[in-house]
Amino acid sequence: MTTYIICGPTGVGKSKAAIPLAQKIQGRIINADSMQIYEGLPILSAQPTKEETESAPHALYGILPVTEAASVAKWLDMVEPLLKDEKPSVFVGGTGLYIKALIEGLSPIPKIPLEVRNNLEACLVKVGPASFFEILKNEDPLIAGHIDAQNPRRVLRALEVIRGTGTSLHTWQNTKDKALLQKGSYKIILIQPNRETLYDAINKRVLRMIDKGALDEVRRLKTHNISLTAEKTIGLKEILSHLDGEIDASQMIKTIQQRTRNYAKRQITWFQNQLEPDFTWNGLFSAADQVRFLSEMGL
Repeated sequence: MTTYIICGPTGVGKSKAAIPLAQKIQGRIINADSMQIYEGLPILSAQPTKEETESAPHALYGILPVTEAASVAKWLDMVEPLLKDEKPSVFVGGTGLYIKALIEGLSPIPKIPLEVRNNLEACLVKVGPASFFEILKNEDPLIAGHIDAQNPRRVLRALEVIRGTGTSLHTWQNTKDKALLQKGSYKIILIQPNRETLYDAINKRVLRMIDKGALDEVRRLKTHNISLTAEKTIGLKEILSHLDGEIDASQMIKTIQQRTRNYAKRQITWFQNQLEPDFTWNGLFSAADQVRFLSEMGL
């Protein structure tokens, strides 16, 4: 039995491609997107529509309260029991780290004492990012060469791991738990249009989200204690700023479009460098492509 993984940047039509594939193999679709796992954000996170979820069984969409933090480990814990029933599955998502952990396993880094993190956060504020990175180079030169010196959160993570465990983050990253999917049991399908086409589609999709009620969706969540991971949903921050009167509607839309395009650009780079697809669909995917898609997949 082959498990399929449909991936690619946001807005390319991954969910549309998953439905005919799931129907063909009489399987179910499993979410592999860190934002679509949240309930209360179906529009902003572009979760499958009611019509799409009725076309094939869907799992792990809209199941986590926005007050809870999402993580790769938590997602894998949700996926594992689903795979035990040996039902044909199609994973769909743009969160590369989820997909990589699914097929390669997850580094078993122990929990870091809170005191270690608090001390390092205070140190970062005191010395600044440049000097903070120099500290990492002195304490863990092994990982320093693999980390963006301009990203203080990554530097902080590396320092807290070496101080909290005595072992380099680089070592932990290369000591992984057994993957849930073994090589040879899955096929990776990458949907990747050219950037100009994708960026135009993203701009239009943001407008559709606003028309469908994204503002009301966020307004209903304003009173919630939204977790740091849920806050990363693109558009949430901008809509909250608009609802609070800090920016007008035009600026809100332009900022969401720009942030989404930037995110898609990062996704494209990640998938090009981190995964080797078995099949690539060069273009946006639409419902009209379903027959040709299955044919080219040999199904």
